Amino acid sequence: MLNFKNKVVPTPPLQNYLKYISLWKNNIKGFPPLDRGGQEGCRYNDGCKINPLPSPLPRRGNVLGFTLAEVLITLVIIGVIAALTVPTLIHKHRAEEFESRFKKAVSVINAIPNYFKLDNAEELTCENYNDKNFANLLKKHLQVMRVEDGAVIFNQATPKYRNFSNTADLTTSGGWFDNGNIVLNDGMTFFIDNDNGLFITVDINGYKKKPNRFGYDLFCFSLAHKIGKYDEITQKGNGKAYPMGHPYTGYTNPVSCSKSGDSEKNGLTCAYEASKNPNYFKELMY
Repeated sequence: MLNFKNKVVPTPPLQNYLKYISLWKNNIKGFPPLDRGGQEGCRYNDGCKINPLPSPLPRRGNVLGFTLAEVLITLVIIGVIAALTVPTLIHKHRAEEFESRFKKAVSVINAIPNYFKLDNAEELTCENYNDKNFANLLKKHLQVMRVEDGAVIFNQATPKYRNFSNTADLTTSGGWFDNGNIVLNDGMTFFIDNDNGLFITVDINGYKKKPNRFGYDLFCFSLAHKIGKYDEITQKGNGKAYPMGHPYTGYTNPVSCSKSGDSEKNGLTCAYEASKNPNYFKELMY
């Protein structure tokens, strides 16, 4: 008998100890917990059936678990699969993201001449373009976060803008982007040039996000107009904006979208290539 604070508790019969010793010697898998009320009068497993639970781990004699070699082999297999699939998934995601942003930019560019004609009852041209009025036009119809004169935002780009083949810096070509810079709330950035035609260059993911390269996230569009240097080419499509490289724009040389070209203008016509090739961004990212 055991005595706990004047409470007498009967000592388990000796045969119970002998039973557990017998089970251990016969290598029975595990011992069940004491019954906490499943059977009336079942105390210390007296008269209770022993139903050991099967182990979920593989059994090698009396040892449970995996060997170090098995764990290492599994990790190596997982690593190889990850190395083969993760880069592909990343490239696919980037291609889809850039394609989606490019399509949004095209939609905005196509709408701008319509906004101007709606508000001013005339077509937008390089002759009636005005930095301030153009900024007010975008503020009225789009969610604009920042407007700057000249090439202020272009010069603040991080990293600096480069050409399509990444062989030349566009810093010395600031004249292409110096007639107004506008940033939308989603980061999309517009650079206006009004020298030899009204050119609208768009950074589809913002001037503070990589890669800041022509043909990747920087694309140029041109407004066709009646008067100007390219009158014979553009008069058929006047009043509308076209991706640079289109026959109605001033630059149609496909060499201006070449991964091997080293000119600062290399990438200027990539907007046209991206608009007519449904796999442009997929091929670009891979």
